[in-house]
Amino acid sequence: MAHHTATLTILAGLKSANYGFDFNGYAKGRMTISVPAHWRVVVHCEDKGNIPHSCVITSGLHRTAPVFRGATTPNSKKGIPAGHTATFAFTTGKPGHYILACVVPGHEPTGMWDHFNVTAGGRPSISAH
Repeated sequence: MAHHTATLTILAGLKSANYGFDFNGYAKGRMTISVPAHWRVVVHCEDKGNIPHSCVITSGLHRTAPVFRGATTPNSKKGIPAGHTATFAFTTGKPGHYILACVVPGHEPTGMWDHFNVTAGGRPSISAH
């Protein structure tokens, strides 16, 4: 199997919609990122807001631990400072539905989460709904 890499730029706190608790302007599951199983994913998480945010791929809502080894910004519960960027990389596992969330306390319940799907095949994609 060929080695594939998907590179994502996630802009945390980009819009004033949802009071800045969003990723790339989307919140409450309105964006879906899909990456095939066993791909390497490099994430550049940029905090565009005015408070700390984090980017973590979790197993579901109300979870704070990364579902894949390395699928988190450092100090995820504290977040990265406003105006800063953190980069992390991981390899997707088995196909399934996961969540991209900010796990700074109070952010994900406010709506700072979107869908992250691992697919059985195909190409990486991002859709909004």
